Amino acid sequence: KLSRGEIRQIEKVMHIRQYTLNEVIVKQGAPGSGMYIIVSGRVGIYILNHEHQERVITELERGDFFGEIALLDDSPRTATAKAEEPCTILGFYRPDLLGLLETKPQIGIKILIALSEVLATRLRMTNEDLSKVQRQLQKIEGLHQNEGE
Repeated sequence: KLSRGEIRQIEKVMHIRQYTLNEVIVKQGAPGSGMYIIVSGRVGIYILNHEHQERVITELERGDFFGEIALLDDSPRTATAKAEEPCTILGFYRPDLLGLLETKPQIGIKILIALSEVLATRLRMTNEDLSKVQRQLQKIEGLHQNEGE
């Protein structure tokens, strides 16, 4: 948990941005530099399919965040985020986190712990989804084998 004073320290390094309808916030494949918190509005998260067409994978709204992996590494964005309506977004970037770790290590560590918890939860959910898909695939394969007999 962050104290009010710690939250004020973080607010000092956050960047507020306004986005218009359909404006791209981050682009799949572009370098990642930070995470974003939705203050107002809705954001669609898209990935390119094998035919290079955008496909929405989720919609996020007030209080949700995305792009958190970019705080931990410099890998390219794995999805595109686009404003589904006018949005106000807070940006928190890797240099800001590194600065906090240097000047206010206790705050930086709390942020890293919170990020780790979020990433662990999302990884667990992804693993559960993958297990469901594998079970469905096995059922389909079983039906195919039964038809062939």
